[in-house]
Amino acid sequence: MSIEGRLTITLRPDAEGSGRAEIASSRPIGLARGFVGRQPEQVVRELPLLFSVCGIAQAAASVSACAQAIDLPEPLPTVRARRLLVLAESLREHLLRLAWEPTGRDAPEIRPIMAFVPALRAALAPDEELFALGAAPRADADRAQDQVAALHGLLQELVFGEAPGAWLGRVEPAAFERWAREQTTPAAGLAARLLRKGWAESGAHATAFLPALSDDRLFERLTGAEGEAFAARPDWDGRLYETTSLARQSGQPLVAALLAERGSGLLTRLAARLVEVARLPGEMHALLAPDEPAGQEAPGALGGGRGLAQVEAARGRLAHGVVVEGDGVADYRILAPTEWNFHPEGGVAQSLAGLDGSDDNSLGERAGLLIEAVDPCVGYELVVR
Repeated sequence: MSIEGRLTITLRPDAEGSGRAEIASSRPIGLARGFVGRQPEQVVRELPLLFSVCGIAQAAASVSACAQAIDLPEPLPTVRARRLLVLAESLREHLLRLAWEPTGRDAPEIRPIMAFVPALRAALAPDEELFALGAAPRADADRAQDQVAALHGLLQELVFGEAPGAWLGRVEPAAFERWAREQTTPAAGLAARLLRKGWAESGAHATAFLPALSDDRLFERLTGAEGEAFAARPDWDGRLYETTSLARQSGQPLVAALLAERGSGLLTRLAARLVEVARLPGEMHALLAPDEPAGQEAPGALGGGRGLAQVEAARGRLAHGVVVEGDGVADYRILAPTEWNFHPEGGVAQSLAGLDGSDDNSLGERAGLLIEAVDPCVGYELVVR
C-alpha cells in the first residue's frame, strides 16, 4: 500500500437509482505532523517527496505557507514561476486522462506530455531550486515561452483535433456534441460514447462548489482541536462541497449551459476538464508576461508564526497550514481535495448511489468513469455488490 493510502468504494445499487455508496479511506491525514520539530527549510525540501501525485502543487503550498510563517517576503517572479509550474502540472494530469487510449499498448504520443513539465521547470529555474525558501532563480523567459507555445500543437493533435482557441468557441452544447461526432481524438471518442450509450447524464446530482475560504477561518479549523477530524471529513458551515475542474470552470459558457441542460453528470464533467485544458496555455502565457512589475510578495496576514496556503491543483483546492515557533515547526496540517470530493456523505457518494443499477453489465464501467472524472489523489478499489 502507498504511504498516501487508498480509497475503497463499495457500491450497493438498486434498479430505482436509490442505492448506497460507501467510501472508506486509509489516507494518513496526520502525515505532515511528522515534520514537527524540523526547520522550515527542511520541511519545504522533504515534505513534497511524500506525494507521488501533484508533488509540484504540494511543494508550492508548502513553501508559501512556510514563507508566511517565518515572515519572509518572496520575489514576485519566483511566486509566478511556481504558479506556472502548478498549472503545467495540472495540464499534464488532465492530458494523461484525455489523451490516453486504454488499449494496453504503449502510446508514444504520451512522451511529450511527460517531458513538458521538466522542460518548463528547467527554463524557469536553470541554476537553482525553485521551491526553496527565498529562491530567486534567473528564468530563461524566451525558452519558457517557447515551451508554452508548443502546447497549442500538442493539444490540437492529442485532444481537440483543432486549435484550442477555436474549440473554446464551441459554447453551445450542440456544437460540443457535433465536435464529439466529427473528431477522432480519444477525448472526442469518449464524449461520443457517452452520448451514444445514453450515459451523458450518469451521475448527475445537485452539487455545491467550494467557495472562497478566508485564510484565518480555514487556518483556525485546520489547526484547531478538531483539525484532524476536519481534514478527514471537511465541511464549511455545515455544508459539503466539491472542488474540481467542474467547480473551477462552472461559469464558462459551455460548462454553464451543460450544467443547466444535463446536470453535473459524466458529459458535463468531461467538458469542464476540456475547457480547463484549452484555457490553461493562456493562463500560463499571462504569468510569463505579467502586467505588474517585479517586486516582492508580502507574507500573509495571519502573523504570529502562522502560515496558510491555498493552491488550486489539478484535482481541486489544496491547503497547507503551518505553525513555526522559534526555529522549528510546531504544527503542520494538510487538507487535500480528495477529502472534499470523496467525503463519505458528499457529492460523489450521492452520485454513485444514484446510478441506475438495472444494467449490471455497465454499472461498474459507469461508476468507474464517474470516479475518474472527479479523480481522487490516490488509488482506489471499486466494489459493486
